[in-house]
Amino acid sequence: MSEPVTITITTSDLLELIPSSPQILMDRGPFGLKNAHTNFYASHHEPQTITQTMFDQEVTITATPVEYRWDYGDGNTLVTDLPGYPVDIFNTETDTSHQFAEPGVYTVELTTVFEGTFQVDGGEVQEVSAPVTQQADPIELRIYSAVTRNVDQTCLENPDAWGCDAPAE
Repeated sequence: MSEPVTITITTSDLLELIPSSPQILMDRGPFGLKNAHTNFYASHHEPQTITQTMFDQEVTITATPVEYRWDYGDGNTLVTDLPGYPVDIFNTETDTSHQFAEPGVYTVELTTVFEGTFQVDGGEVQEVSAPVTQQADPIELRIYSAVTRNVDQTCLENPDAWGCDAPAE
């Protein structure tokens, strides 16, 4: 009779087996406006479960995101347990949006912290010894300044008016 096999899932196993890495998503392209809320959110923010056969035993592993560490690239950071969400209306404040104080090019980074559990052949649910982190691919975005003017004519009425500098044909 053979000895029973004890399976232990380590943090490196969990990191290797997480099927979908979170990515940084934005509502509107890689740009925003100075002092407006630029909305970011994480993809793949649900618990992820995989089942594999190891040493002739069925092992079910679940990785649950528990923390999101945002670095907005302008010296500001945010640590939250919320992944964020998309919004339809521009300049809407969310749990993960950010206002950039100056125009420029910024690199936004996201680190997601996962806690893991595993179960062998339907047995007791066990915890992975420590949380693991995954780094999303950083995104680069440009923040612009907006200039507004009140005008009393359309460009058809006055082609030389402010803002009517259409490119020459």
